[in-house]
Amino acid sequence: MKNVPHWQWFVLLYLLIIAFPVYLVHDFLKKRAYSDRTFGNLILYFVGVLGIGFIMHSICTWLYFTFFFQIRN
Repeated sequence: MKNVPHWQWFVLLYLLIIAFPVYLVHDFLKKRAYSDRTFGNLILYFVGVLGIGFIMHSICTWLYFTFFFQIRN
């Protein structure tokens, strides 16, 4: 990690932008899946958690590479 510039900022961005929203979606959809056990709710859980993780990961890496990982001359 010593060759990655501002890796502490990347970890902080990752926790705030990815881990927290994925946990919230996981918690909400888990309650929904347990209250009404259908195959549709199970699929919704997996698609929701994976989808929000992918979208937020894309946003986080875009922010990092745009603002923190700039090559300066």
